[in-house]
Amino acid sequence: MRSLVPFGLLYLVACESDKSLTVQNPAPTADIISHDDGDEILEGFVITLTGLVSDSNHTPDQLTTTWVVNGEIVCENVIPDEGGGTSCDVVFTTDDTDITLQVKDAENKGGLDEITVVITETEEPVAEIITPESTGVYYSDQKIAFEGLVSDAEDDADLLVAFWESDIDGVLSDVDSIPDSAGTVLGYGYLTEGEHAIELHVEDTTGKPDTESVFITVGPPNSEPLCEISSPEDGAAGPEGELVTFGGTVSDVDVPASYLSIEWSSDKDGVLGSSSPDSSGDVSFPFADLTVNTHVISMTVTDEIGAECVANRTYTVGTAPSIIIDAPTDGDVINEGTPITFSATVSDAQDQADAVSLDWVVDGTSISTQGATSSGEATFSDSTLTYGVYNLVVTAIDTDGLTDSDQINFTVNGVPTAPVISISPDPATTSDGLSVSIDSPSVDPEGTIPTYTYEWQMGGQTQTSYTTSSLPSSATNKGEQWTVIVTPNDGITDGTSASASIAIANTAPTLSGLSITPTGTVYNDDVLTCAATVTDPDESPVPTFEWTMGGSVIGSSATLDLSTTGVMPDDVVTCTVSVADSDGATATDAI
Repeated sequence: MRSLVPFGLLYLVACESDKSLTVQNPAPTADIISHDDGDEILEGFVITLTGLVSDSNHTPDQLTTTWVVNGEIVCENVIPDEGGGTSCDVVFTTDDTDITLQVKDAENKGGLDEITVVITETEEPVAEIITPESTGVYYSDQKIAFEGLVSDAEDDADLLVAFWESDIDGVLSDVDSIPDSAGTVLGYGYLTEGEHAIELHVEDTTGKPDTESVFITVGPPNSEPLCEISSPEDGAAGPEGELVTFGGTVSDVDVPASYLSIEWSSDKDGVLGSSSPDSSGDVSFPFADLTVNTHVISMTVTDEIGAECVANRTYTVGTAPSIIIDAPTDGDVINEGTPITFSATVSDAQDQADAVSLDWVVDGTSISTQGATSSGEATFSDSTLTYGVYNLVVTAIDTDGLTDSDQINFTVNGVPTAPVISISPDPATTSDGLSVSIDSPSVDPEGTIPTYTYEWQMGGQTQTSYTTSSLPSSATNKGEQWTVIVTPNDGITDGTSASASIAIANTAPTLSGLSITPTGTVYNDDVLTCAATVTDPDESPVPTFEWTMGGSVIGSSATLDLSTTGVMPDDVVTCTVSVADSDGATATDAI
């Protein structure tokens, strides 16, 4: 609290109490101007207190000032400057809340000013280690990065003092530890082999310290990693655009495989890409964009500090051959025993067609290695395949070992056997219809029940009107030679046909409807007429008539005039009709 002496009041009292003139020495005045009551002051910092003093009858150089904090003199007998200014540098503790500025003139008359301030305790600085890390791997022959971050709530970072220390190697004086404006402390140095406790120390301008530590292990000098490419085989080849997977193994005695970085490159195409090993050190790198060329593929393995291992493998990218099966075509059906023609067309952008080897494989068994001519045509025939469904794969292999294949499926059909047939009736005449009997059916090797087609021939000529197993009687005539050809079919192909023949025999004539007119009562002067119907499908023979009475022939025509025969009442007259065809077959009837 400020304290001021009331000089005017003293003057008035003197005038009123003493009528004679008495000269009084006025007290000097003091005013703290750097701070006010309640101001906040940071603990631990050098704070400059300033004030102004004056005296109406003394010059500033005749005055002395004293600064007191919490009753303790901190600056004594300070002569003000010519303007009356006075100052004192003070480092405050948390208890230093009362500040007093005292002034005395040459006659030891004094004045003062007092204030009460709030002392705020300052924070300690903070040290943070970024590297090295407890999980890091370090070597005695490799520089280690020492990086930290220091800060303070009150001080700028570049005002802080820092240093690194190892419990084995002591203060690391060779490691730069001066913070920059952002508080970063970065330096590099070596450590001896062993287990170290590394400390980063920092101190602020008030002398408050902080320390952070990390435990690390420093190993012996670094060993280079080991590496090997395991696939594909050295000298292998593949077609352009094909995905090839390069595989290998990597290891390092100092660190796990996951610490290693891997880059793949080609001496022709440059850097191809990178890959990461698994926990056991196995590496896989698929790539499909190698140009057509012979490449030296390199796998470069780098450990965490840059030591390398390089493994190489030769790999050729070429143009694969082309193979197209021309015969059989997919789905072809070929009868068993028929020679099968196998043919294909071969080409290769880099090799002559006749330099490309071929392998003809049927159902997994190679049946030929017949190659192509220089024009690319490959062909051969085979007739040994029994009935069944077959898969044909033809593989072409060029001089780089690149391949192409084509495949088709075809069927060798088992042919049904010939049936055993017969024609009935046998013998047959013109009036008989013919029918074919399958006495022994056709047998299909695959177990299919065959169906049959029928071809009827007469005199060696196919009769297209008749295609079933029967022939109507209306179709045949005496003397014709009929042959039926029966062909089995298994649903795929016709089998072996069977045939049977029969000659159409003569049909004997027949008589029917024999009659004598008139009927009823006949007189001996009537004319009798004998009639009959003659049937012969082969020809039209003419019948003959014979009239008899009492065993004697009395007429030989179809009619009989009784008046000329001497027939008497009650006599019996018989008419006998006979017919014979050209083959001598006869028929006779009487009435």
